[in-house]
Amino acid sequence: MSQRVALFLPEPKNPYQQSMAADASDTCSRVGLVLAATSYAESSGGDQTTGQVRQIYAAVHAPEGERPDAIMIMPVQEAALHGLMESAVESGIGVMFLNRAGDVSALRQKSHDVPVGFVSPDHVGAGRIQGRQVGALLGGVGNVMYIRGRASNASAQERGAGFLEAIAETRIEIATTLEGNWSGDMARSTAEKWLRMMLPSGYPVHAIASQSDLMSVGILQALRSLSVDLDRPAVAKIPVFGLDGVDIVGKRMVDEGALAATVTMPTTAGRAIELLAGWYKSRTPIPPKVVLPATPYPDEAELRGRKSPDGAAPPSPSRPDARA
Repeated sequence: MSQRVALFLPEPKNPYQQSMAADASDTCSRVGLVLAATSYAESSGGDQTTGQVRQIYAAVHAPEGERPDAIMIMPVQEAALHGLMESAVESGIGVMFLNRAGDVSALRQKSHDVPVGFVSPDHVGAGRIQGRQVGALLGGVGNVMYIRGRASNASAQERGAGFLEAIAETRIEIATTLEGNWSGDMARSTAEKWLRMMLPSGYPVHAIASQSDLMSVGILQALRSLSVDLDRPAVAKIPVFGLDGVDIVGKRMVDEGALAATVTMPTTAGRAIELLAGWYKSRTPIPPKVVLPATPYPDEAELRGRKSPDGAAPPSPSRPDARA
């Protein structure tokens, strides 16, 4: 009998996570596993973290014949799953983390009889790429607003670390770092509030870098709204950089000129399923962590050939008035 795998993701409307689900389904069919269920935390209602915990709890504590053989999880909040993952492993259920992880080493020490691993895009590398893209377009100088996902997520922290590393040798400064919580609506609200306060004072913002394309959609909406409200058409032309690079969102927006650039993040569910299939069929060991490379779209060379929105290099960065 084929092993059954359950997939748990945070957001049903997130295009990258929709690609994850499709990747999981296609790969299960190819390698002979069964994708028993795909669950999104938001669909359970209420708080996403609580919703995901409830969904996974139900799977782990289902009657023996109904439990999945393995669960694959992209956590809403990694720390919230610690005890539950221990219960899963102790119950003989394999655990594969996707994109961000709990304590994989501790889980692997709990039992050698079930597969445990972590497959992730290279978040640090993606941050570095985005930082280089921003530097290429701005000529290495300017003020940048930075919109991160959820501050407590390791993926957001790693993307931010890579970005800072990439701009360390430039004259680019972070004007502000705001939390968008991986949400287009929240990114729009937080970006618009800050820009509405700062732009009338004359403080320049030369670019906005976002840790996801979905948040970039909200940021672009904020810029269009502000350009009308402030009667400053140039605000709508501030270059926005995304990250995720799903064909129908990030790449399409770059091709249409809405985004300056994005970073393509590989989906991880398919690779995790391949690892599970190898373990179940021949006990092929699963590495503690598998990292998949991110790629720029477009690359820095193409961005260097463009002009900034006003046709000239941005002025030297300046800091906001301390009273703001």
